[in-house]
Amino acid sequence: MEVPEEALDFANGVIKGIKRAWLQNPENKDKPLSVTIPAEINGTPVTSIGQNAFKARNAGLENHPQVAAVDFSNATHLEKIDNQAFMYSPVASVDLSNTKVKTIGKFAFSQCTALREVILPSNLTELASSVFTDCKHVESIRLKSSPEGVVFELPEGLTTIGYQCFKNC
Repeated sequence: MEVPEEALDFANGVIKGIKRAWLQNPENKDKPLSVTIPAEINGTPVTSIGQNAFKARNAGLENHPQVAAVDFSNATHLEKIDNQAFMYSPVASVDLSNTKVKTIGKFAFSQCTALREVILPSNLTELASSVFTDCKHVESIRLKSSPEGVVFELPEGLTTIGYQCFKNC
């Protein structure tokens, strides 16, 4: 089920999650969700995905978002994915190649056990601690420009790889 842009909780350039009322609507509750991250909302650039924004467990909600698909192809102003943003989510692939993401925070995709493919942005400078911890089914983490067959490549400008960033991948 596609989450409409107006259902995104957004302020000051940060997507904080999905509005509680939309998530708790019986028509939307407990369904696999698809989220498209736009370039801007109401004229304000989307620059960050906030802490716990799409975390699928323990985020203080009665029912947690089950984001099975996320589309970053229009997120051209996005610079940061904060701590635990997608933790436990059933997302299968993440393509950040059209973004300006420089920082991916702690545990951002940790425990995403359905995650298979990650395409990192070329300007990424920081992967914090435990970003991909326990993503047990990852088949590739690479760049869009990676040669055919490459399953692991990191951006040249990456300066920080946090503790246990790829533990149990």
